[in-house]
Amino acid sequence: MSISPGQLNKGVVVQHYANGRWQHLWYIHSQFTAVGRVIYSRHANAAPGGEFIIRRCGVTLNMSLADDEYTYLITQIEDVNRNYIKLTAAAVSPVLLTGTQTRYVMGPMNRPQVVDDKIKPFEGVIAERYTGSVQEQPNIELTTGLVLTTPKSIRLTAGSVIDDGEAKYIVRYAHMHEKHYNEYEIDRKDDA
Repeated sequence: MSISPGQLNKGVVVQHYANGRWQHLWYIHSQFTAVGRVIYSRHANAAPGGEFIIRRCGVTLNMSLADDEYTYLITQIEDVNRNYIKLTAAAVSPVLLTGTQTRYVMGPMNRPQVVDDKIKPFEGVIAERYTGSVQEQPNIELTTGLVLTTPKSIRLTAGSVIDDGEAKYIVRYAHMHEKHYNEYEIDRKDDA
Protein backbone atom coordinates (compact mmCIF):
# COMPACT_ATOMS: atom_id res chain seq x y z
CA MET A 1 0.00 0.00 0.00
CA SER A 2 1.55 3.30 -1.03
CA ILE A 3 0.67 6.55 0.70
CA SER A 4 1.38 9.98 -0.73
CA PRO A 5 2.01 12.93 1.61
CA GLY A 6 -1.10 14.61 0.19
CA GLN A 7 -3.29 11.94 1.79
CA LEU A 8 -2.11 12.88 5.30
CA ASN A 9 -4.96 15.27 6.09
CA LYS A 10 -5.63 15.03 9.84
CA GLY A 11 -3.44 16.47 12.61
CA VAL A 12 -2.90 14.15 15.59
CA VAL A 13 -0.86 14.37 18.77
CA VAL A 14 0.71 11.21 20.22
CA GLN A 15 0.82 11.33 24.04
CA HIS A 16 2.46 9.20 26.71
CA TYR A 17 1.46 8.94 30.37
CA ALA A 18 3.93 9.70 33.17
CA ASN A 19 4.05 10.45 36.86
CA GLY A 20 4.28 14.15 37.58
CA ARG A 21 5.31 15.50 40.94
CA TRP A 22 1.77 16.40 41.99
CA GLN A 23 -0.35 14.33 39.62
CA HIS A 24 -0.17 11.83 36.76
CA LEU A 25 -0.20 13.60 33.38
CA TRP A 26 -0.30 13.03 29.62
CA TYR A 27 2.80 14.46 27.93
CA ILE A 28 3.20 15.12 24.19
CA HIS A 29 5.42 12.52 22.54
CA SER A 30 5.11 13.75 18.95
CA GLN A 31 2.78 15.50 16.48
CA PHE A 32 1.88 14.15 13.05
CA THR A 33 -0.46 14.49 10.15
CA ALA A 34 -2.32 11.26 9.45
CA VAL A 35 -4.84 9.59 7.20
CA GLY A 36 -7.86 9.17 9.47
CA ARG A 37 -11.31 7.63 9.28
CA VAL A 38 -14.07 7.02 11.85
CA ILE A 39 -15.03 3.46 12.80
CA TYR A 40 -17.00 1.91 15.66
CA SER A 41 -14.94 1.07 18.71
CA ARG A 42 -14.67 -2.21 20.59
CA HIS A 43 -13.88 -0.35 23.82
CA ALA A 44 -17.50 0.62 24.55
CA ASN A 45 -20.69 -0.18 22.67
CA ALA A 46 -21.44 2.17 19.78
CA ALA A 47 -18.66 4.59 20.73
CA PRO A 48 -16.81 6.20 17.87
CA GLY A 49 -13.31 5.08 17.15
CA GLY A 50 -10.75 5.72 14.48
CA GLU A 51 -8.10 4.28 12.22
CA PHE A 52 -5.05 6.43 11.66
CA ILE A 53 -2.13 5.85 9.33
CA ILE A 54 0.98 7.72 10.51
CA ARG A 55 4.72 7.57 9.96
CA ARG A 56 6.66 5.19 12.22
CA CYS A 57 7.57 6.98 15.42
CA GLY A 58 7.92 4.47 18.25
CA VAL A 59 4.22 4.44 19.19
CA THR A 60 3.17 1.73 21.67
CA LEU A 61 -0.15 0.59 23.10
CA ASN A 62 0.70 2.53 26.29
CA MET A 63 0.16 5.81 24.43
CA SER A 64 -2.89 7.77 23.33
CA LEU A 65 -3.82 9.99 20.40
CA ALA A 66 -5.61 13.33 20.42
CA ASP A 67 -7.09 15.43 17.64
CA ASP A 68 -9.44 18.42 17.57
CA GLU A 69 -12.46 16.36 18.67
CA TYR A 70 -11.45 13.29 20.70
CA THR A 71 -8.85 11.57 22.80
CA TYR A 72 -8.18 8.01 21.62
CA LEU A 73 -6.81 4.95 23.42
CA ILE A 74 -4.72 2.92 21.00
CA THR A 75 -6.06 -0.64 20.80
CA GLN A 76 -4.08 -2.10 17.89
CA ILE A 77 -0.95 -1.32 15.85
CA GLU A 78 -0.39 -2.83 12.39
CA ASP A 79 2.38 -2.43 9.81
CA VAL A 80 1.28 -0.81 6.54
CA ASN A 81 4.68 -0.66 4.86
CA ARG A 82 8.22 0.17 5.90
CA ASN A 83 7.41 3.85 6.53
CA TYR A 84 3.86 3.80 7.92
CA ILE A 85 1.80 2.07 10.62
CA LYS A 86 -1.97 1.84 11.11
CA LEU A 87 -3.34 2.62 14.57
CA THR A 88 -6.81 1.46 15.57
CA ALA A 89 -8.10 3.48 18.51
CA ALA A 90 -11.17 3.99 20.67
CA ALA A 91 -12.53 7.50 21.23
CA VAL A 92 -12.82 8.11 24.97
CA SER A 93 -13.53 10.93 27.40
CA PRO A 94 -10.89 10.87 30.12
CA VAL A 95 -11.90 12.35 33.47
CA LEU A 96 -9.66 13.66 36.24
CA LEU A 97 -10.03 11.43 39.30
CA THR A 98 -8.87 11.62 42.90
CA GLY A 99 -9.40 9.24 45.76
CA THR A 100 -8.20 7.35 48.79
CA GLN A 101 -6.84 3.85 49.35
CA THR A 102 -7.13 2.01 52.63
CA ARG A 103 -4.23 0.05 54.07
CA TYR A 104 -3.58 -1.52 57.44
CA VAL A 105 -0.50 -0.90 59.61
CA MET A 106 0.46 -2.34 62.97
CA GLY A 107 -0.21 0.23 65.67
CA PRO A 108 0.39 0.34 69.41
CA MET A 109 0.15 -2.98 71.21
CA ASN A 110 0.55 -4.76 67.85
CA ARG A 111 -3.04 -4.08 66.74
CA PRO A 112 -3.91 -3.27 63.14
CA GLN A 113 -4.92 0.31 62.40
CA VAL A 114 -6.60 1.67 59.29
CA VAL A 115 -4.69 4.34 57.34
CA ASP A 116 -6.29 6.19 54.40
CA ASP A 117 -3.73 7.28 51.78
CA LYS A 118 -4.63 9.99 49.27
CA ILE A 119 -4.11 9.04 45.62
CA LYS A 120 -2.42 11.61 43.37
CA PRO A 121 -4.90 12.97 40.80
CA PHE A 122 -4.92 10.86 37.62
CA GLU A 123 -6.92 10.50 34.43
CA GLY A 124 -9.06 7.47 33.72
CA VAL A 125 -11.85 6.41 31.40
CA ILE A 126 -15.17 5.34 32.88
CA ALA A 127 -17.09 3.16 30.43
CA GLU A 128 -20.67 2.15 30.86
CA ARG A 129 -20.20 -1.52 30.20
CA TYR A 130 -22.75 -3.53 32.12
CA THR A 131 -21.00 -5.48 34.88
CA GLY A 132 -24.01 -6.34 37.00
CA SER A 133 -26.42 -4.94 39.51
CA VAL A 134 -27.78 -6.39 42.74
CA GLN A 135 -30.59 -4.86 44.78
CA GLU A 136 -30.81 -6.27 48.29
CA GLN A 137 -33.48 -3.85 49.51
CA PRO A 138 -35.90 -2.33 47.02
CA ASN A 139 -36.34 1.45 46.63
CA ILE A 140 -33.45 2.46 48.88
CA GLU A 141 -30.22 2.53 46.89
CA LEU A 142 -29.40 1.89 43.25
CA THR A 143 -25.97 0.37 42.52
CA THR A 144 -24.54 0.69 39.00
CA GLY A 145 -21.55 -1.40 37.88
CA LEU A 146 -19.09 0.40 35.59
CA VAL A 147 -15.55 -0.18 34.29
CA LEU A 148 -12.61 2.18 34.90
CA THR A 149 -9.62 1.96 32.53
CA THR A 150 -6.33 3.55 33.60
CA PRO A 151 -2.74 3.56 32.35
CA LYS A 152 -0.53 0.81 33.78
CA SER A 153 1.21 3.20 36.21
CA ILE A 154 -2.05 3.65 38.19
CA ARG A 155 -2.50 0.86 40.74
CA LEU A 156 -5.70 0.78 42.76
CA THR A 157 -6.85 -1.86 45.21
CA ALA A 158 -10.28 -3.27 45.97
CA GLY A 159 -12.04 -0.94 48.40
CA SER A 160 -10.42 2.25 47.04
CA VAL A 161 -12.80 5.20 46.83
CA ILE A 162 -12.54 7.23 43.60
CA ASP A 163 -14.11 10.66 43.05
CA ASP A 164 -14.61 12.48 39.72
CA GLY A 165 -16.14 15.62 41.24
CA GLU A 166 -19.72 14.51 40.50
CA ALA A 167 -19.94 11.03 42.01
CA LYS A 168 -17.97 8.66 44.20
CA TYR A 169 -17.08 5.15 43.05
CA ILE A 170 -15.86 2.14 44.99
CA VAL A 171 -13.36 -0.22 43.35
CA ARG A 172 -14.80 -3.72 43.52
CA TYR A 173 -12.30 -5.77 41.47
CA ALA A 174 -8.91 -4.94 39.98
CA HIS A 175 -7.91 -6.58 36.68
CA MET A 176 -4.18 -5.98 36.23
CA HIS A 177 -3.36 -8.80 33.78
CA GLU A 178 -3.35 -6.58 30.67
CA LYS A 179 0.11 -5.59 29.52
CA HIS A 180 -0.65 -1.94 28.66
CA TYR A 181 -3.47 -0.80 30.95
CA ASN A 182 -5.43 -1.73 34.08
CA GLU A 183 -9.18 -2.21 34.32
CA TYR A 184 -11.23 -1.94 37.48
CA GLU A 185 -14.83 -2.88 38.10
CA ILE A 186 -16.32 0.00 40.06
CA ASP A 187 -19.69 0.65 41.68
CA ARG A 188 -21.59 3.93 41.83
CA LYS A 189 -24.36 4.15 44.43
CA ASP A 190 -27.30 6.52 43.96
CA ASP A 191 -30.52 7.11 45.86
CA ALA A 192 -33.43 5.38 44.16
